Amino acid sequence: PPLSGLIGKLLILQSVADAPGWHWAWGTILATTLIAVIGFARTGSAIFWNEARIESSDLSPRFSKSDLAAPIITIALLAALSAGAGPATEYGRSAAVQVMDRAAAARAVLGEH
Repeated sequence: PPLSGLIGKLLILQSVADAPGWHWAWGTILATTLIAVIGFARTGSAIFWNEARIESSDLSPRFSKSDLAAPIITIALLAALSAGAGPATEYGRSAAVQVMDRAAAARAVLGEH
């Protein structure tokens, strides 16, 4: 998904900004993003601009409501993922802080001494 993918990539770029060798991470992420954009653009132009071969005389396909359920649910979940990115990011950051706190993990496992 474009929006949630963009947010995730920005968070990764932000998190490695102070790390040694950050330029390799930035270069890799930005280069692979450029490759993906080029691939999507080529695929989109091939799908939408090439002439379609029509084999049937029936030009109007019939869709039922159940045929549209999966795309509608997918779009709704994408919107929810994009709208919930802020709370999910904060939850992920607090989880990362807890994971990196080795002393607290040792106290939780071994108990207070």
